[in-house]
Amino acid sequence: MDDKGATDFDRSENGTGSARRELLYAHLMILMQLADDSAALAYPRRLHMPNISRQLIFMIGMYGTIASKDLALASGREKAQISRGIKALAEHGLVDRGRTRRAIRLTEAGRAIFLDIMKIARERDDMLREGLADDAVARFLEMTATLIDRASSIFVADERLAAIDLEERSSEHHPPVPRADLPRAGREDASYRDLILPWLQSLTIYMRRSGTTLFRREVGLSNFEYRVLSLIEENQPTNLSGLIAFLSRDKSQVARVIKQLHAAGLIDRHDQGRINAALSLTAAGRARYRKIVDISAERDRVLFGAHTPEERAFYLGVMEKLTANASALLEREMRARDGKKQAPRDDAPDVPDTEDASSDADIPALHAELRLLRDENARLKRLLAEAILEKSLLQDRASQNA
Repeated sequence: MDDKGATDFDRSENGTGSARRELLYAHLMILMQLADDSAALAYPRRLHMPNISRQLIFMIGMYGTIASKDLALASGREKAQISRGIKALAEHGLVDRGRTRRAIRLTEAGRAIFLDIMKIARERDDMLREGLADDAVARFLEMTATLIDRASSIFVADERLAAIDLEERSSEHHPPVPRADLPRAGREDASYRDLILPWLQSLTIYMRRSGTTLFRREVGLSNFEYRVLSLIEENQPTNLSGLIAFLSRDKSQVARVIKQLHAAGLIDRHDQGRINAALSLTAAGRARYRKIVDISAERDRVLFGAHTPEERAFYLGVMEKLTANASALLEREMRARDGKKQAPRDDAPDVPDTEDASSDADIPALHAELRLLRDENARLKRLLAEAILEKSLLQDRASQNA
C-alpha cells in the first residue's frame, strides 16, 4: 500500500505497543464492544426479541427495500444466519420477502417496531455525544464516510489482488440516504443517518473484512487469530478467561485458537497443569505481532491519506471521547438492569431466536443462566476495557517523562 498523503507513526524499535494503540482498528474494536454490550442490556428491556431480529428490522427499515445478500454485506453476518432471521421475521408478519426474495421490506407491524428501535437508538446516540459539539460530530461523520470508502477500496483491491482504487464507491458502504416518506418532526425523530454507530459499524465491517484477507496473506493468520495474538501481547499477564471476556466468543473457540497458536510456536502456556494458564508470546510470536502492527500502520496511512495529521488526531480524539461515553453508557445500563426489572410489554412481538433449538420447557432456565453469563461477561469486558485504556495512559505518561 502506498499513498502520497500518508501520515507517519512515531515508533521506536520497542515502541510497537504504543504504535498499535494509535491504530484505528484497535480503537474501533474497544468502542464497538462497549456499544454492543450496552445494547444487549438496553434493547431487551423495551423490545423483546433476539439481537439479530432487532438488527435486521433496523437495517431493512434504513434501506426500505433490500436483498438478503446485501443484508449480509451490511451486517457482516453469514448469509445462512440472515436467511434464518428473515424467515422468522416473515413468519411473524414483520417483513415481506416478495416473490423473488430480493426485495425484502417491512410490513406495517415491522415498521412500528423500527420506529421503536429508532427511538431507543436516538436516546443512546445522545448519550454517546455528551461533551461533543454538533459541528465536531458532523466533521467526525464526514471523515468516517471517507474512511469507509477507502476501507472498502482496500477490501475490493485485496479480493482482486489489484491496485487500490481510492475513488471506488458504492451506496451500500454508507447508511443510506433517508427515504422521502420518512417524516422528521424534530431532533427526537431525526434520521438514522445522523446516528454515530451505524457509520462506525460500516467502517468496522470493512476494516475487518480487509484485515481477514490481508493478515491471512501477509502473516498467515486469520483476523481472529491476529486479535488473540495482539491481546496476549498487549495485556500480559493474561489467560483464557481474560481473552474470553474481551472477545465475546465461545470458550471452546478461543481455547481452540490458543491451542493452534501454541502448536505453531507463537505463544507460551505457563504452568501447563492449569487449564487457565498464563499466556505470553514467544520470540516468533512477537516477530509476527510486530509485522502485524507494521501492516496495520500501512493500512492506516492509506485510510487517512486524504486527511492531514491534525485531522487524524482530531478523529482519534473523538474516538477516545466516544469510547469513554460508551463505557459510561454501559455502566448506566447495568445500573438500570439491576435497579428495575421491567415486565414484558403486551404489544411486543415474541420473535423466537432461530439460533436456539431448546425445548419450551428448558427456555426459562436457559434464559436465567444466559442472563447471569451475559451480566458477568459484560462486567469483565468493561473492567478489561478500562484497564486497557488506563494502561495506555500510564505508558504514554511514562514515555513522556523518560
